[in-house]
Amino acid sequence: MEEDKKKYETFEEMYLSTYRLVYIFIRDCTQDWDVAEEVSAIIWTKISERPEKYLDQEILQLHNYIRTMVKNEICEQYRKKDRENRILEKASEIFNISHTTEDDFLLKENLNALEKARAQLSEDERLLLELRFNQELSIKETGKVMGINQSAVKMRQCRVLLKLRKLID
Repeated sequence: MEEDKKKYETFEEMYLSTYRLVYIFIRDCTQDWDVAEEVSAIIWTKISERPEKYLDQEILQLHNYIRTMVKNEICEQYRKKDRENRILEKASEIFNISHTTEDDFLLKENLNALEKARAQLSEDERLLLELRFNQELSIKETGKVMGINQSAVKMRQCRVLLKLRKLID
């Protein structure tokens, strides 16, 4: 590669010139080898899906963009691990807490009320709740699945939760 060269010409050239750089970026963020391998695979998969987007960028701009991609993906990996840990903690709490008959009755009653209220929601509203709370997708991920932007997801979520609260009360 020449010093005065501004852009990569092919995906292969880009990969061969930057794959070590990607690992350096990743290793700056984490010492966990498994996370590093996972993030590297995700980054190169994303780049290979739309190589023209990256080939159009100047080399220095591309390196900065890849650094940002790495940081975002590392954050996403830690969010996923955190979600998994919270689910495990909730499960262990459920099994360690003794329930009284009254608690069980109130829980069943509340769940029934929630299901009745949920049945009155539209399909889109139920999908939003499913994605955000059952599948624990981020607002951005939910927006992608539903084909709407992040602010629309936030607004709809707020409205759906208020609607549920009114239906239950």
